[in-house]
Amino acid sequence: MSVMSALLAAGSASAVTVRGSCRASYYPVLTTDLLQSAVSSTIDKLTLNTAENNANSHGTLATLTDGTFGGVGANGGLCIAGGSLTYILDTKVSKTGYTILAINSYAGWTNSGRSAQNYTVSFRRVGSSKFGDAITATQKDKATDASTCLKLSSINLMGVDAIQFTFPEQQNGGVGYKEIDVIGGTGSVVALAQDTEMEEEFVRARKPPLSRAKLGVFVHYVCGLTPATPQGGNLADRGVDAFASALDVEALAELTKQAGAEYLIFTAYHAGIRMLYPSKVWAEVFPDKVSKRDLIGDLADACKKRGLGLVLYVHPNDRHDLNPAEQQKLIDAGWAESVLTKDSIWIDKEGDLADTGRRGTDQKWNKMYFRIIDELGTRYGTRIAGYWQDGPGPDGIAVRKIMLKHTPDAAIWLNSCCTRADLPPANLLGGEFIVTPLNTNDPTTRLTTSLQNSITLNGDWLASGHPVKYPVENIYRMTVTMAATEGQDNGGFVMAAGPWSNNDWPPGTVDLMKAMGILMKRNGTSIYGTVPSTAFVTTSTDNQPTWGCATQTPDGKTVYAHVLRPPKDGNRVELGLSANDCLFRDAKVLGGKANAKLEQTPTGVAVTLPAGVSWDPLDTIIVLTVVSDIPL
Repeated sequence: MSVMSALLAAGSASAVTVRGSCRASYYPVLTTDLLQSAVSSTIDKLTLNTAENNANSHGTLATLTDGTFGGVGANGGLCIAGGSLTYILDTKVSKTGYTILAINSYAGWTNSGRSAQNYTVSFRRVGSSKFGDAITATQKDKATDASTCLKLSSINLMGVDAIQFTFPEQQNGGVGYKEIDVIGGTGSVVALAQDTEMEEEFVRARKPPLSRAKLGVFVHYVCGLTPATPQGGNLADRGVDAFASALDVEALAELTKQAGAEYLIFTAYHAGIRMLYPSKVWAEVFPDKVSKRDLIGDLADACKKRGLGLVLYVHPNDRHDLNPAEQQKLIDAGWAESVLTKDSIWIDKEGDLADTGRRGTDQKWNKMYFRIIDELGTRYGTRIAGYWQDGPGPDGIAVRKIMLKHTPDAAIWLNSCCTRADLPPANLLGGEFIVTPLNTNDPTTRLTTSLQNSITLNGDWLASGHPVKYPVENIYRMTVTMAATEGQDNGGFVMAAGPWSNNDWPPGTVDLMKAMGILMKRNGTSIYGTVPSTAFVTTSTDNQPTWGCATQTPDGKTVYAHVLRPPKDGNRVELGLSANDCLFRDAKVLGGKANAKLEQTPTGVAVTLPAGVSWDPLDTIIVLTVVSDIPL
């Protein structure tokens, strides 16, 4: 008997573990579970805090099982004051009942005053009229943040046909419950569900190597969209292979390296789904949309020679760009159930949908997308460093499993422009235009984020005649400030631009990228391989030093204070109090030999530049050595 079978045969909830957590942001929830797929009816005996629900949360019974957290704050929650809620499972589908493995519940409010969950869940077995195996789930530690999660693991009950949630008196007369996920199933689904629950925790506790990167380049090279020259034309007229064969991968990889970037995001395919590699999977339906040249493989090799990671841009729903005849061809081939339009996949930033596209309801297309990702992984494996998926689509957990199967250290982003960044398959957080590098040297506009942040240098994802929009100084300051931002372990700043298929770039782009590389090389010691400082903390909100930001070595022994906004008068800067109470032994200017004057008083840390040294208007980097016998 397997461990799983032994657990299930036990038929007792006595080994259940209940764990709680809270955070200021939203939680990712399951987009499919038993309460969404296997309920035949409900018995609602809840008592609501009607005043709070009507004024703030606006929840309904459906809120608890709609597959969304509903955003940070009260909105999208059901303000429950007490009572009970029973879900009757569909035994017409499974006559022997269902196996319950785990339950995750989520709550949230505008503050922590209505987010402390408290309930008892009990179960009824097939053939019984009574509920038993009760589990009490309570937020034992005071919820200090607006969003909370309770995870009930190792329930492992078989033959269940009904689940009852009983709510005693709730915090402050009502808690805003956002979602309840019941994980389980029948037969082979059980093992999959248990594996999914364990995998989610494993993935979120493990960061891929690119999480520590500070700078990337994002290139959209798209057959059918990328012009041939600044004057126009399109090599797509000569076929996808002519388009793929035109790109100079060595030149692209070399420019990426010269820009100081650590990785390159590149389109494996995009609009019209024209594959830039010899895809056998796609050639089954569209042989004319597959390149003979392995552009992806050639680029992977060119990147590897230069120590760069190659991340593949993929799109889960690009079939909306196929024309009607092509979509019908896909349907006739058995790889789609219906026509998909662009409007039908649009998702707002809370992760909510006008329809059900986020859940990947077209199972035939899901299988095709799984095959494409599996083909990419099989073909390139550890030659690539990850994936950047442009929005949600088919089962994210299944997609991530495929990606990690072939590329175990893959960095995986989900474009937050289209959905929540933390939904599967993502294991890192990122997206496009989260913050822009405008006025980043203005003390009143210190824009930064802890997410990966992709910005188009020319205002266009594809090559165009538009010149660069930002001076290199602003790009540099944003890269450094993001590297110093608390929680920034998501791949840093990304410069997005691309060449025409004649390998020329839009005006000013190459010069800007090379200039960025010079700055990064000059100050790289204080940027690459560092982590956000715990002495002088920068956050993505208003908690930022007035003088700039700070990074530090991972061991915390050296702090780099980036003085991006030097004093207007004098050569002394007040850094303020150390947030972690560390003391410093000495201070120097990066690249200099003489010590700077270091002052440490109860009011904070101050540094005076050595004689003959003046402020660099871009970034004066003060290297502070931490006294090793003081705990960090």
